[in-house]
Amino acid sequence: MGTIIVSYSVNASMEISAVVMYKGALAYYIVDKGSGQLYKAHLTRYGGAPINEPPSHLQFIEEGRHCFGNTNNQELMDELCYTVKQQIGGNIPPQQQNPPKRS
Repeated sequence: MGTIIVSYSVNASMEISAVVMYKGALAYYIVDKGSGQLYKAHLTRYGGAPINEPPSHLQFIEEGRHCFGNTNNQELMDELCYTVKQQIGGNIPPQQQNPPKRS
């Protein structure tokens, strides 16, 4: 069983650097917080094979415990959502206090 690695940093304009595990390699995103619960993420680097690269541009919104956006990869959405919520002090449900685990 693998572990999701999350890392982040924030600058004054609410630009968040988020690092998540995607298909066995680290994916580095810059996430901008828009109005309301809207977020825009841009892939800056991926450490895996080009064929496995995650989406380069994502837009997503937070709805309850999950985020939904312009990809069907719910695991990626949830990992980015978790990272962003953790950094900006969002309400992370108790069952998600630890990063999600992968099998």
